[in-house]
Amino acid sequence: MHTTSLPNNRLKISGDNKGWASIYFEEYLAKTGNPDAIAVFAQEACGDVSPNFHGKGKDWKRGKFKDDLKSCQYTGELQYKKAVEIFESVKSNAPLNGGIDCELVFADMANTVADPAFARGEANARTSHPAMGLAFIKGTPVDGKGISDFLGFFAKGIISSARKRILKEAKKHSHEAYEAEVAINEAHGNKEIVTENGTRRVMGHSDVRKLPVPGFIDPLIGEMKKQYKAGSLREHGWTPSIIPLQIVIVGQLAIVGFPGEITTVAFRRLRAQLLETLSKRGVANVIVASYANCYFGYCTTREEYDLQLYEGGHTPYGKWTLAAFQTHFQYIANEMLKKDAERKLDKVTMPPEFSEKELSLRTYH
Repeated sequence: MHTTSLPNNRLKISGDNKGWASIYFEEYLAKTGNPDAIAVFAQEACGDVSPNFHGKGKDWKRGKFKDDLKSCQYTGELQYKKAVEIFESVKSNAPLNGGIDCELVFADMANTVADPAFARGEANARTSHPAMGLAFIKGTPVDGKGISDFLGFFAKGIISSARKRILKEAKKHSHEAYEAEVAINEAHGNKEIVTENGTRRVMGHSDVRKLPVPGFIDPLIGEMKKQYKAGSLREHGWTPSIIPLQIVIVGQLAIVGFPGEITTVAFRRLRAQLLETLSKRGVANVIVASYANCYFGYCTTREEYDLQLYEGGHTPYGKWTLAAFQTHFQYIANEMLKKDAERKLDKVTMPPEFSEKELSLRTYH
């Protein structure tokens, strides 16, 4: 579950519910003779899980209790109790045995043609430059509200006009430019694009300062205008397009390094697919470790994407994002069935490096 038990009006640093889970578990370990042990509560499928409770008779939105600190502690305790149950059962299982194997490649997620096996049989299921939708900017009604409904309604009109203007201008420029814009629209499907993070445009504007929305209306827009004025948003994309994908095999266990937040059903599909492949070399269990090595955003199933709720709006590479990840991870898994000397993995593709000047300008101070 997410560490979102505490709302954004709590301004002090907190470990949230997983912090409490760690504290409880470390106290348990100390009592069992391991006083120096460290308990880490990581995430597997995390794109659509929440610690917040819903139900009848509640006049508050977050948590089991009206006191959000109490809710946070309670949720941490639930995770701790389940962790102890798992920990005790593991003691009776056979230990891992065998070697350690690892592969990491950088995949260009903005320019991937997904394997039809993962894309409903479509032969030209393409991803695109990362972009965020209006559904993402609006946030979620419980875990974190975004822009106001008024501003969302206002933005919807601007977005529609911006896409028409962009296509019209591209058509005047060249056939190639027009086709490129059409391809972006096709890849992102029914997403109402607000920010094109790969090409650094907001509602069709390359100069963020010219957005027809004053900065004082919304803190996010105000901050973006300030950052752009300082020159800190002009060097590379705002969401990475080339990202690290990793599989680590320890004996019978495979750990998949996933650099974002994957939803429950998307995770189950990816895990089942990789387990089927890697079982050919003795892997009995696959863990998908979210937030590994970098961060790009969310990954939903195609069905979830088409709903265009918060998670779909934050799935940056378009409607075939999951299919693209399945394609890349399947490629790595297939190569890991071979001996090291026989593997043919892409070790050339690399992400761009930011200059010291750009990094020094990116500050919230």
